[in-house]
Amino acid sequence: MFFDEEMEKLEKKRNTKRRTLFEAQDEIDSRKEGLIEGVEARLRQLVSTSELFAIRWRVK
Repeated sequence: MFFDEEMEKLEKKRNTKRRTLFEAQDEIDSRKEGLIEGVEARLRQLVSTSELFAIRWRVK
């Protein structure tokens, strides 16, 4: 009887730890996706060029 109670307590503890692990993994995945989206957004930035000044020269 004592063995059954102890086994049940250990199983509950294991299940709790498993749930905590899965929640932590979900949080990590969520943060990773956010970081990836941020990097992708920066990579999609449009680059434009505009003339700042012009140099003219003549060879004599």
